[in-house]
Amino acid sequence: MVCRRQMLIASFALIAMVKNLPALASVNNKNTVRIGLSLAPTSLDPTSTAEIVVAEVLHYNVMEGLVQLDEHGAVRPGLAEKWDISDDGKEYVFHLRPDAFFHNGKPLTASVVQYSLERAIALKEQNKLYKSLFNRIKKVSVIDDHTVSIQLNHPDLLTLFRLAESPAVIVHPEAADQLAVHPIGTGPFQFVDYQNKEKITLKKATNFREADSVQIDLVEYHFIPNPEEQVKAIMANEIDLLFHMTSLNTKDFEKNSQYEVLRGTSTSKVLLAINNKKEPLNNLKVRQALSHAIDREALLRAAFVSQARTIGSHYAVNELGYIDLTNVYPFDIERAKRLLEEANIELPLTLDLSLPPTPYALAGGPVIAEALKEIGVNINIVMLSWEEWLSTVFKGDFDLSLILHAEPSDYYVYTDPNYYFGYDSPEYNQLVEEYIQNSNPRAQREIIQKIQRKLADDVVNIWLFTPEIATVVRHGLKGVWMHYPTFAHPVQQMYWQ
Repeated sequence: MVCRRQMLIASFALIAMVKNLPALASVNNKNTVRIGLSLAPTSLDPTSTAEIVVAEVLHYNVMEGLVQLDEHGAVRPGLAEKWDISDDGKEYVFHLRPDAFFHNGKPLTASVVQYSLERAIALKEQNKLYKSLFNRIKKVSVIDDHTVSIQLNHPDLLTLFRLAESPAVIVHPEAADQLAVHPIGTGPFQFVDYQNKEKITLKKATNFREADSVQIDLVEYHFIPNPEEQVKAIMANEIDLLFHMTSLNTKDFEKNSQYEVLRGTSTSKVLLAINNKKEPLNNLKVRQALSHAIDREALLRAAFVSQARTIGSHYAVNELGYIDLTNVYPFDIERAKRLLEEANIELPLTLDLSLPPTPYALAGGPVIAEALKEIGVNINIVMLSWEEWLSTVFKGDFDLSLILHAEPSDYYVYTDPNYYFGYDSPEYNQLVEEYIQNSNPRAQREIIQKIQRKLADDVVNIWLFTPEIATVVRHGLKGVWMHYPTFAHPVQQMYWQ
């Protein structure tokens, strides 16, 4: 078991390492960008995996959708150079770029788009956007070779935003079967190889429609789960960009002229996930007690050096319609103890806390364990590899887990009782249905607030904070996103100065 003292010692060691190691001059090839990430993907198919790291590697680089997001969340042209929306909001007509080709030389056509979208619909819950996008599509029609129509059952103001997310990328019929191991897309880079779950290599696609504007020839993604090894890698000039340092002290990097620290926002949520189907966690009073026992502000001070904002429901601070619900279950140890007593829970209660191999989980897990010990709940910390987390926790085999949900506005996952939280509420499902069928922006905003309150009242999970996204970049690398409305690293925009 990892104790809090060990985590604090490790944090101080990281700070000392950054202070004491000499900064190395960047000697890498100026046509190469090397990006460090924590988790290695188990599949490379963004249309049928829950792993956000796949989007970080492939989205906007290898694979593209009809539209894309810029750094501030605005929808921009992608494979569609323009689009028209019907007055009732139920039909979107996309006009495709005539000069877009897949890396296998095949042209982008309306029939390919139709195939890709119908394939995503057929994947159902395997595709993360099924409930929020694909099951709302009534029909996809080819108008001509470069024009395609999407008809919806109900209007949804988030349709374009959803189409800009990675599960909506366009795939070619001849390449669909190999996506998991060798993705082929239309983007500025093409996949080369994936070595031992340690490194993915991409190279510039010579047939990309705007190849002359791409200044980077080679992209390497290095997967380094250990925070100490991450710092060593960037200090040793093995990587140029270290993404998402939510739990590491980055102030010393800011003092070093060899690096730049970008601090931005995202729509991600860090939460203590609860298995709502498992006794005694299926008891509302038990979940309420756990929520009262955690001091969110103290958690941030103890385990997360980077800035963050505490939250009380499954909505990020910067998402439209957010309301502050952190006071629904304020920190109250005595109230937590009384709730456990009212629930007739025999103490001490022992629960497993399953942690993925991420810096935020390693730092936060021991702090949460100590907090819950105050109310007679003993936590057994279970360290998992990412593959183990996906095969156990994500399949519903767990008690508690500390995890980051990166997808924006993903309230819809709570309508699926088979999702790993195990939440099943007809009242909640009705609220989501009302939101889907309502096209009035003001009414939708009111409903989304009711959705947040319902999740908070039911304590489906214990929402902790919206993290700041802190990215350490080697001096001279420009075009890196600061803000992340979706988790992606568009290397086409990067260049060395």
